[in-house]
Amino acid sequence: MKPRYVSVLQRNLTVLALVSTGVIATLWCARECSAYRQQVTQVRDEYARARKAELISRVDRVMEYISETRLTAERRLRHDLIDRVDAAHTALRFLYQKHAADRTAAEVEGILRDALGAYRWDNGRSYYFAIDLQGIMMVHPVLEVGRDFSDLQDPSGKYIIQDAIRAAGEGGHGFRTYEWEKPPGSGIYRPKLSCVKRFEPLGWIVGIGRYLDDEEEILKQEVRRRLSEFRYDDDSEYVFVTSFEGVAEVHGTQPEMVGKNVRDLADRSGFRFIREFIRLGRKEDGGFVEYVWNHPGTGRPTEKLSYVRGMPDWGWVVGTGMHVGEADGAVVAQVAEAKRFFLARVTAGLGMLLALLGLGYAMLRTVVFQARECLGVLSSALAAATDGSRIDLDQLRYAEFDGLGADTNRILDQLGEARSRSEQVGEGKTTETEAQPLGVGDGVPGSGG
Repeated sequence: MKPRYVSVLQRNLTVLALVSTGVIATLWCARECSAYRQQVTQVRDEYARARKAELISRVDRVMEYISETRLTAERRLRHDLIDRVDAAHTALRFLYQKHAADRTAAEVEGILRDALGAYRWDNGRSYYFAIDLQGIMMVHPVLEVGRDFSDLQDPSGKYIIQDAIRAAGEGGHGFRTYEWEKPPGSGIYRPKLSCVKRFEPLGWIVGIGRYLDDEEEILKQEVRRRLSEFRYDDDSEYVFVTSFEGVAEVHGTQPEMVGKNVRDLADRSGFRFIREFIRLGRKEDGGFVEYVWNHPGTGRPTEKLSYVRGMPDWGWVVGTGMHVGEADGAVVAQVAEAKRFFLARVTAGLGMLLALLGLGYAMLRTVVFQARECLGVLSSALAAATDGSRIDLDQLRYAEFDGLGADTNRILDQLGEARSRSEQVGEGKTTETEAQPLGVGDGVPGSGG
């Protein structure tokens, strides 16, 4: 049985509409999914940038604190040296005024030398020294008193005694930095800062010095203690410090690690992040490190992002980090809002597509019905061709059927004319037969004559 044209047309148009709708829906949903992913990625990227900026800011503040503490410590050291030199001057002036009137100059000088040489503190590491303007040593616990040390140099070539005389030459307090053996006789030299001041009654340069590495270690202890107390947000974020050798200097939540070499410490994936700290710490701007570390609040391992920067003069790597395994509430809310917006758009879009599909199907049904109606008119006209009926072209709804209807009418007209001629020919033959007399039998046997 052959298929009906209108049914095939309806089926093909329906399939075309469904396929077209499916393609449009797929492309539109893909575009919306891409927009949603881009929005979520943008939110997360902005969140990551904000976190990285916050980590950099924290380390900046730590570095500023250390720098300010060092400046403060240096000012404090200088003030302390000035105070001690002034105290020595006060004591020497008192003794000089007390004995100058009834003692010889040599006796007074001896009294002052003994008094100044007796002052020792910091377990004997700190002391006073005195030289005259020619560089003769007058007071010193190690160097030979009475010897000319004007040509004494440190390993870098600085003239220690000459610099001291020049520093005190202006009448106020003078400072100079040089290298001095520590401890005496060891052959190891460390930087030292000295404060000197001229004692006019005897023409002495009186001074006192401190080893800078001792002061630096005191300062480091203060900085370590203070940094171990730094906390951020919910106290789960802190400052950590590691030396370039891998020794833990500061750890905000695990003080038992301090003093231990943690260079080979690794997370659960085997990543040795301390080594990465050290590598980045040797770079000028430091860098970020991602690894897994136990959350101080929960004890569970979570992803962590840390920023580290080096302090080459102290041999430190300073850093702080954030646990990023779970985004904060603001980011979760933004992602959830983006998801709700995406689902709302997809739902609305699919609803519109279904509505359009329904409307298109309804229109298709209407067109098919009208096409069937037109074809029915043509079919009916052809079926009734014998009664001379013609197709009323006004009943045909579409112009395409007008030509078909006109052609059908011509065929019907031709059939009618052919039928008329056929009838006329039939009627002529009948008339001629009736006009001939019956029984005429000229020459017929049996007739009279």
